[in-house]
Amino acid sequence: MNLHSKIDEYFFQIADKKINVFDNIRKALSNVGAVCVFGTGHIGNLTVNVLNTAGVKIDFLCDNDSNKWDKVIYGLKCYSPNVLKSYVESASDRGGTRCCSY
Repeated sequence: MNLHSKIDEYFFQIADKKINVFDNIRKALSNVGAVCVFGTGHIGNLTVNVLNTAGVKIDFLCDNDSNKWDKVIYGLKCYSPNVLKSYVESASDRGGTRCCSY
């Protein structure tokens, strides 16, 4: 079994047997100003799926690969890490708004 299969199996086990994990994710992100998933590879895709299943609104994606910037991936716009950095800095300037990146 390769790494991707093991990771998929793990997430499916969570989804099938530990639904309360999704409640914990929702609670942890309930006061976050924005959610960004960093990385658009296999783990990023799984993270998007888990957060969507948990009912968490994802605001955007970030990736280091400039070929992915300004593209829609998994139904979400992908930006450069500089956009995330600017968002975090401006959010802290607004006083208390937080940005969460996975």
